[in-house]
Amino acid sequence: MEELSKMNQINNLAFDIMHETNQGKTFDCAADIYRLSLQAKLNENQQAVLSWLIDCYKDDGDPVEAISDLYDETMPTERKTCLDAAYETFDNQQKFQLLAAFAEWGMKEVAE
Repeated sequence: MEELSKMNQINNLAFDIMHETNQGKTFDCAADIYRLSLQAKLNENQQAVLSWLIDCYKDDGDPVEAISDLYDETMPTERKTCLDAAYETFDNQQKFQLLAAFAEWGMKEVAE
């Protein structure tokens, strides 16, 4: 479903480029297409940790605090234990993908 949404966004931006006369707006649309094309699809474990980060952010309103909660040993919940196990399997690229997705979500959240 997410891939379809991304493709729909790219198609809409491409349509805008074809019909836009303002060069600045055309460039912005092209930049958005490029950004969308670079977004990596997160695996199931990354999605689970991202969901947890978003929940943590919503609880305390601080993105850095949400990230630091990943390392908080005083949160002995069953969900946290499963997320820790999933997070430990990530290589650095997967961790950066996760952080990028969290940052992208956060930027959209702040913009609204």
